[in-house]
This record gives sequence, structure tokens and C-alpha cells, in this order.
Amino acid sequence: MRWVDDDTIALHWNTDDVLSCCSNITTKEQARDVLSYVLDKHDANYGVSWDTLDIVADMLYPKEKG
Repeated sequence: MRWVDDDTIALHWNTDDVLSCCSNITTKEQARDVLSYVLDKHDANYGVSWDTLDIVADMLYPKEKG
């Protein structure tokens, strides 16, 4: 999180974050899909966390069973 200006803070997530926390995400394209979904469905009541990224990754790209 960082200050954008005197009145604004911003929290940034990037493809490297998704790739590092989600074992089933192996490409930047997949990571972008996760971030895009999270951005589109974001609910400020819940925010975005590592768990959010992992849940969305599992939903979009289910882990193979076995």
C-alpha cells in the first residue's frame, strides 16, 4: 500500500503476486485473468487478500486432482 497523493492511498497487486501464491497459476496470462476477475468483482466490504487471489485462481483454473 502506498500514498498516491495527499488524499489517496492505493493497494497494488501484480502478476508476480499471483504467480507466487497460487501454485496452479503458471503463466502471466493466467495471473492477469485472476487480477481481472478480482478487479471486476471486488467488494470493498471484504477487500483483497492472498486468500482472495488463491480462491479466484482455484475457481478459474482448478487444481488437478490426483
